[in-house]
Amino acid sequence: MLRYINLMVGPQGLVDIYFTVSAKALGGKLVATYHDYSADESTASIDDLGDEINLLYATKFAKIYNGGIKYAAYSAGDAAAGKVDTDKLWIWMGLKF
Repeated sequence: MLRYINLMVGPQGLVDIYFTVSAKALGGKLVATYHDYSADESTASIDDLGDEINLLYATKFAKIYNGGIKYAAYSAGDAAAGKVDTDKLWIWMGLKF
């Protein structure tokens, strides 16, 4: 369990309870993580800070290249926290020489 206090979360703090599973698949690595965010110090209107699912696939190919794709889906919790649902997708490629 992690606890954060920063400007994005606010003075109530953040408790991040998460679990991750990973496996080798299709010649690369597949990782899935689930996060459940809650306020460390709840108020009458803020307790649930949402949850998030992260999916990642990364692989190496042709000896010098690597690449991957990552998807994250955040579902906001209590409306008073001021957060919004967000989905993001990253695709990358690297070169090692």
